[in-house]
Amino acid sequence: MTPRKVAEKAWTYILYETGTGHVLSVLCGGVGMYELNIPLTAVEVASALADSAYLDGLAAEIRMHPRQFAPRSVTL
Repeated sequence: MTPRKVAEKAWTYILYETGTGHVLSVLCGGVGMYELNIPLTAVEVASALADSAYLDGLAAEIRMHPRQFAPRSVTL
C-alpha cells in the first residue's frame, strides 16, 4: 500500500497513513537536510489526530534530538 498523506506542514513534517499505522516524516538537519520517518504509537496517533499542535511539538522534539529518535526511524 502506498502511504497516504493525512497532514502536512511545509518544510516541517508530513503525517502518513500506511497499511500498518501512521508515520511522521520530519525534515531534520542544517547544512545537510534529511528525513526521519518515525512510526507513531497508538497514543501518539490519537494525540496527533485530536490536536494538530501536538504534531508541531513532536516534530520540533524530533528535529532537536534526532539521535534520540533515529532508532525508531523506518524507510517509507
